[in-house]
Amino acid sequence: MDPRVISGGEEARLTLLGVRAALRIGPGRLLLMDIGGGSTEFLLADGPEIRAIVSTGLGVVKLTETYLHTDPPRPAELVAIRDAASARMIRLRTQELPDLDRHEEIRSRIFVGTAGTVTTLAAIDLALDPYDPDRVNGYRLSRARVETLCRELASLPLAQRKRLRGLEPGRADVIVAGALMCLAAMEALDFPELVVSDGGLREGILLDLLARILNGSKVNNPG
Repeated sequence: MDPRVISGGEEARLTLLGVRAALRIGPGRLLLMDIGGGSTEFLLADGPEIRAIVSTGLGVVKLTETYLHTDPPRPAELVAIRDAASARMIRLRTQELPDLDRHEEIRSRIFVGTAGTVTTLAAIDLALDPYDPDRVNGYRLSRARVETLCRELASLPLAQRKRLRGLEPGRADVIVAGALMCLAAMEALDFPELVVSDGGLREGILLDLLARILNGSKVNNPG
C-alpha cells in the first residue's frame, strides 16, 4: 500500500461527494456535520461550492475523556459536556459560518449528519439488529428524539449500553458524549431535525476514483 495524505479541503470535498450520492439530494444547500473522535467538522455548501469548513476540536473521545468519569455519568458531568459543546456551537454559528446566524439562512438548508455517532443514534432509534444501511440512510432524527436518546443513554451504565439494540458494543463508551454533541449542535444552530447519511468519506473516495478512471485519468497512489 502506498497511502496518499489528503488535505482538510480535499477530505471535505470527498465527504460531501459521498453524502450527496448516498442521499441523492443533488446540488442543494446544506450544512454537513461529521462527529469524529478528536473533532467535529462542519461543512457549509451551496451546490458544488464549499463556502466554509470548520473543525471544532470537540470529538466524542475528547469529550468522554475530559468530562465523563463515573458510570453511569453524573448529572454534573453531562451538564459540563453540554455547556462546552453549546458554547462552541454558538461561536460556530455567530462567527465562523457565513451568514448562518440569519434565520432565513438556516431555514434554506438541509442539516445532514454523517459518520458513526449519527448513524448509531439512528440505528438505536430504529432498534436495528443487525445494522441496516438502507434504513439508516435518509433517516430523520428529530431534535426531541435526540434529546430523549441522550437521557436514555446517559441513564444506563456501560455494561447495559453495550447490550442495546442498534449500538455496537465498541461505541458504547463514547455514544453519550456523541449524542450530547449532536443535540448541542441542533439546539445552537436551531435545526428541528437531522438527516442521517450512511455515506461519507469512504464512498466519496470511491466515487472520485471511479470518475477519474472513467474520464481516462491516470490514477496515482490510489491508496
